[in-house]
Order: sequence, then structure tokens, then C-alpha cells
Amino acid sequence: MPKASGAVLPGGSAGGSAGGSAVRWAVLAGLGICAAGLLLRVIGLDFGLPFIYDPDEPDFVGRAWQMVTTGDLNPHWFGHPGTTVMYAFAGVFKGYSALAFPDLAAASTAFLTEPSRFYLLARVVIVLLAFGTLVLTWQLARRVAGDSAALVAAALLAVAPLHVQYSRLARPDLLMSFLLLASVLCALQIAREGRWRDYLAAGFLLGLAIATKYPAVIAAPVIVLAHALGQVNHGRPVWARVERLFGAGGATMAGAFVGSPYLFLEWRLVLENVVKEARPYHLGGTSDGFLSTLWWYLDGTLIANLGVVGLLLAALGAGLAVARVFRREGRSSDDRGALLVLTFPLLFIPFIASLSLRWDRWLLPALPFLCVLAALGFREVAALVRHPGLARAISVAVALLAISLPAVDAVLWTRAVAQPDTRTLAYHWLLENVPADSRVLVEAYSPQLPADRFRLYVVSQGFIDPLEGGQRQYPVPTGIIGTLRNPALVGQARIDYLLLADHYDRRLSEPRRYARQIAVYEELMSTSQLLYQAEPSQGHAAGLTVRVYKVRR
Repeated sequence: MPKASGAVLPGGSAGGSAGGSAVRWAVLAGLGICAAGLLLRVIGLDFGLPFIYDPDEPDFVGRAWQMVTTGDLNPHWFGHPGTTVMYAFAGVFKGYSALAFPDLAAASTAFLTEPSRFYLLARVVIVLLAFGTLVLTWQLARRVAGDSAALVAAALLAVAPLHVQYSRLARPDLLMSFLLLASVLCALQIAREGRWRDYLAAGFLLGLAIATKYPAVIAAPVIVLAHALGQVNHGRPVWARVERLFGAGGATMAGAFVGSPYLFLEWRLVLENVVKEARPYHLGGTSDGFLSTLWWYLDGTLIANLGVVGLLLAALGAGLAVARVFRREGRSSDDRGALLVLTFPLLFIPFIASLSLRWDRWLLPALPFLCVLAALGFREVAALVRHPGLARAISVAVALLAISLPAVDAVLWTRAVAQPDTRTLAYHWLLENVPADSRVLVEAYSPQLPADRFRLYVVSQGFIDPLEGGQRQYPVPTGIIGTLRNPALVGQARIDYLLLADHYDRRLSEPRRYARQIAVYEELMSTSQLLYQAEPSQGHAAGLTVRVYKVRR
């Protein structure tokens, strides 16, 4: 394929010093983009603290701390399985505890009463991994699309709102993405050079990714394809040197064992947890069927994170990767790399669309690969223009169009999480306006109130019980008020205030399934006085709708 001169396309100009200068500037630009992406993720990293608003963070942070205090490396839960990220957190917590506290007992007291610092440490681990995914995406794009086009891949991922959002959460998603990218980079080396160490590294990294989140196994065909492409490229049959492929398989098992040894030792519990995680229904997350969910991911998550231009560039890059398989002339290493990059999202996106649930975060591992494909499409668009000056101007315009929409959303979201969450706003309002020692009925995801200021209650199995928060300064609410067996129980328990999260609003989208719970909420709201309401606002406040009602007596 012809290349335009200058910095528009990979390799820059043909001259030695000029070409070297172009590469150096491209490298500096790539590092700058990755650094800017890191800055975008660091802003608001402490969002919500000292309150814990994400429902999944405690699953990983809490189990990691339990490993530190008990010395038991068995997480006793394998739903994701997420073991690798727990081990990473546990190592950081152990080191921090040794430096910041006189003994483990003092560290345990701090964690149990107000664990903000530990959650912040865990988020620092994740944001560094997010930075690593930016760097690896850029490097993968450099090998597939060249130095200049790779800047587009890095920039697209740097401003992808979903990637920005989950870079601030102590969850396993970003570790899985990092390990998958590293594995595919090694697979690219398999296709090019086919060394034993590349097979073993690709397999081991894939095993670690699987021990982080099970769906990473979808990347296994990438290694197989890399082997086949490498053999064909050297004029050998695809089954030649198959022992190296088996070596990669063994390394995958080894990586999974190192990342989660109890995954093999507690296989009965593993099956039980996986079955539970694979439930067929979840409020607001149930699939409407394969095609409907596939469109949901395309029309919603992908366009929101890549933008229309970025998605079109990725589609063009994917088309080029497929077309080059059938080209008559000899295949280049770029062709093999593009096909390997395409393989993972081509398998992964239909896989998640076939599941019974759908969540936008499930697309996170595919985003870096789609950004690399977009870089490939960008290079093709730039190569269509022969005049260097015009090609450069068009390239800049296309790149800006591609990143502008997701960049605006990413900045607005970052600005919102840098401000107090709606639940934090409600918390301060309650402290200022609700008398101390009031009886407050709370529910899951509602503001976390101080246990020494109010008498807190939750709904448990249809009845009202005191909220047991242990030693926590801010007990995490549980239960759903709409599951009360009888709204009259609120009066019998002498509840003064109702603190509602958005469970009522979410259930309105499925009125048949939740008719009874909606009726409970509406009866309680009709017999109480609305005192305060906070709603999320793009660019101003993150969170969910929170309402405070005073119960009429």
C-alpha cells in the first residue's frame, strides 16, 4: 500500500534523519497522549470517599484485606474469579500496613472503622493498570498501523468514557485488559518470529487474564491463529512445530494456576459461584436476545466510546484486515498483526451478546483492539491523499472528529465525579436538617449515614431490622424498601424518615414484574412528605436519584 510522506503515515518520510526525527516526535506524542489519559483518570480518583458507592468494590477490597489479616490466600469466592486483582491489592495493603501502622491490629481497626485509604490504594493500582493499557494499545497499534496512526488508537482509548470511568474502580476489568493486550503482543511475535519464549509468554499471560476474568479465554484462538500464520509465512504446514502450541497451552494452565491456585483446588465452589453469576435475569441488565443485545452494544456503548467516526474507522480497519487475507501478493507482518487484532473483538463481542445479561462494562476488553483497528482505518484514509500537506490536514481533521465526541463525554464525566456525588449531597443535607437520633429507614445504594448520629434501619426478608454496621463509622445500607411485606410496618417501627435510592425509578421500567414493590413505594411516598431530592447531572454531579421523606404520623 502506498504511504504518504511526512508524519501522516507510519514511518514518516523516507530520509534517514528526517524519518528518525518523525519517529521520535511520534514517540513523544504517544507518551504525551498516554500521560494525558492518566491525568484524566487520576482526577476524581477519590470520588465518594469516605463512602463506598460502587457495589462491587468491597468484593475485591474486602477479600484482599481478609487475606492480609488471616494469611489465607483462598478468596473463597470465584465468581469472576478476580483472584489476581485480590492478590495485587493484598500485596499493596500488606506493604502499606507495615509502613503506616505500628502493627496489624491497628491497621485492622483502621480498615474496619473507615477504610477509605485502602480503597484509594486499590484504585491507584487500577489507574496504573489503566495507564498500562493505554501504553500497550499504543504499542500494539505502532506494530500494526505504524507510528503516526498509532497516536489515534492511543487518543481514542485515552478519552473513551467507559475506560475512563472504570479506571477509577477497584475491580478486575482493567487488569484483564492489560493482560490480554500483553498476551496479544506476544502472539504477534509468534506470527513474526515463532520463538519458544513468545509461545510461553503469550500462554502464561492469557492464563493470568483468565484467572482475572473468565471471558479472557476467548483470546485463546488468537494464539492458535498466530501459530498458523507464522508457519504459513515460513512456507511450512500449519501443523508444523505444533509442540510449541501445546507449550503455549501448558503455559496458559500454569498462568491460571499461578493467578488463582484455588480455582483448581476448590472446583465445586467454582462451579457454584459461576452458576450464580450466570443468572438469567437482572434488573436493568437482562438481554432481549442476541441480535437486540448486539445492536444495544453497537448503538449505545460503542458509539458512546468510539464516536461515529471512530467506529467507522474501526470498521474500515476490520474490513482491511479481512481483505488482506485474500490478497494475491505476499502478506506482510502488518497483515498478520491486523488479523490477530481483529480476531479477539470478532469473537468476544458476539460472545457477550449471546449471554443472558448485558452490561456496558463487558465491552471494556474489546475497546483497545477496536482502537487499534481504528488506527488501521485512519492510516488507509490518510494514504488516499497524495499531496503531503493536504494529507496532513485531512489526517488531523479526521483524528479530531474521531476523538471529539467521546472526549467531551469523558471530560464531563470526570468533572462530575470530581464534584460531590448525589448521595454525598444528601448526606450533608441530612446532617444539617434531620434531628440526631432520628429513626431512618435506608436501602441499598442510599447515602451512608454515621451510626452514632442516627438510628438506622433496613428491610430484611420483608421486615424492618436495625442496620448492623459492625465497627464501621458509615455502615453500608442493604435491602430494598419496596420488598416490605406491609407498608404499615414503617409506622409500627416508629420510622421518622425514609431514605430512598433509585430502586423505585428502576422498577418503573418493568412494571409487571415489580408491580407489588412499586405499589409499596407509592403508598409510602403518598403518606409521607418529600423533603429533599438530588439527581445526577452530566458534568455537575454523578450518582443516582436520592429522596428523603418524612413519615407522617
